[in-house]
Amino acid sequence: MAEYRVVSSSENSAISGSIAKILCLGDGAGGGTGSLNRIEFGNAKQPETSFVPASIIPTTTSLKVGTILEGPIGRVKVKNGGFFVYINK
Repeated sequence: MAEYRVVSSSENSAISGSIAKILCLGDGAGGGTGSLNRIEFGNAKQPETSFVPASIIPTTTSLKVGTILEGPIGRVKVKNGGFFVYINK
């Protein structure tokens, strides 16, 4: 069974690392979506500056509450809403 460090992420935050999955929690005001500004797929490397994404979604991506985005993801930027980000230990 995989072990994760779970990080709560909200508006205008950026997270990097070996991200296994991201769970959308919504916008906190009863809204049913959250948005990510940029998603960089690929296996994270150390140091972070050596990470080269396999693919990038550079535009805003809206997710419904409860949606799980599967990795591997190396970097993500939150536009709005809340997310749980599951980082591999």
